[in-house]
Amino acid sequence: MNILFIEDDVMSIEPLVDHLRIRGHSIDIVDDVGDAQDRYSSQNYDIVFLDVMLPPGEYYTMQETADGRYTGLKLLESLRHIDSALGRNVRIFVLTNWRDEPQIDAACRSFRAEIIRKPMSIKMMDDLCNRVKSIS
Repeated sequence: MNILFIEDDVMSIEPLVDHLRIRGHSIDIVDDVGDAQDRYSSQNYDIVFLDVMLPPGEYYTMQETADGRYTGLKLLESLRHIDSALGRNVRIFVLTNWRDEPQIDAACRSFRAEIIRKPMSIKMMDDLCNRVKSIS
């Protein structure tokens, strides 16, 4: 499977990425909103793991993203527009360590993404990959 991680704390996902690569998955990691959009529109991914809290970069204002707290939600909307233009529907998992956050829940429902609560485990990654693989 081709997997994209959009995460600014690369150190936190290194063990997961190493495990997925050992299992034969192709992994890309980006930590910048602009790079994420470019990579997403030019590559075919089976799964995207998208962190909610990212630096807004030059694409969004701090106000639009609630001081960076919801940059991932703005990016999720953008990725779904790319999907629509390209006629695809990639499985996107939104990563957050916040609980009961209505804005995140609403955005994920609206843009067909599933919320994954941090911290992620290797078993969780394997289960998600197996679930996506069985649907494909």
